[in-house]
Amino acid sequence: MDDKIIWGLSEKGIFTVKSAYHADLGIKNQNMGETSSGDQSKGLWGRLWRLTSLGKVKLFLWKALNGILPTRSILFKRRVIDNSTCPMCSREEETDIHVLWDCPAAVDVWGEDCSPVRKWGRNFGDFTTLWSELQSKLEEGKLHIVAEVLYGLWRRRNAMVFEGKFKGPCVLIQQAVRDAEAVTLAHEKPRENRTRPVETVRTVWKPPSQDYLKVNVDAAVDSKRGKVGIGIVVRDFRGEVHVIVAAPRQLTRNASVAESLAMLRAILLCSELGLTRVQLEGDAKVVVEAINFRSFNTSWDG
Repeated sequence: MDDKIIWGLSEKGIFTVKSAYHADLGIKNQNMGETSSGDQSKGLWGRLWRLTSLGKVKLFLWKALNGILPTRSILFKRRVIDNSTCPMCSREEETDIHVLWDCPAAVDVWGEDCSPVRKWGRNFGDFTTLWSELQSKLEEGKLHIVAEVLYGLWRRRNAMVFEGKFKGPCVLIQQAVRDAEAVTLAHEKPRENRTRPVETVRTVWKPPSQDYLKVNVDAAVDSKRGKVGIGIVVRDFRGEVHVIVAAPRQLTRNASVAESLAMLRAILLCSELGLTRVQLEGDAKVVVEAINFRSFNTSWDG
């Protein structure tokens, strides 16, 4: 029998793109080294997806960890652009670790007083190494803030490239801290840590009439952290959301005042947007009755 060439990586000895792909993937895994990498990878992704950050922040981090952020280095390698220099500092090649950590513009942000990694060094070879170190050394709250800052750095980079806008380091990190606090507050159980229980009215959402919008209002108080969260949702008769407001505030005297402030914010929102045909709905009985009954309120909170 004459000799013939066969493809040893498939059962039938015939070359297929699928078998070649799996062979290439196996070689890459061997080159990376699999000494407990499976467990490390599982821990890396597991903690990322458990973060209380918004989905868009976690998706951004996933892209960075997989090396698919559209940095100038990546675009240059794919022949999309002809220059891989960082648009922020115009000194070095723009890789993911550079734009998010090593670039002088990023260093200024990480060096701010409220930065959880203010005194960290810059000796990380790639973003995966950096993120693994962050996960191993930071507790959940600080890791959440770092995730928001990383996302803010990438957004600032895009604003600089496409709109010519630049946000200062102090503004960027303070915004990241506020975003992290707002998301954390929204994830916590409502009324779990109220200073004083408030009688509520059990309501089931009902659509407004066709020519009206319904404005649902709520507030939550976290006495331990000294924060109040206000939530407002505006929907039409089909249940489609038109406006969402989630705003943290400093702690008020009690939950009744927090609910009143939330309702006031909803009324002001409708005024700002020019919405006149609306139905306001909340679950704090004292606030609902105060609005519906025109008699003067002589309580301490008024």
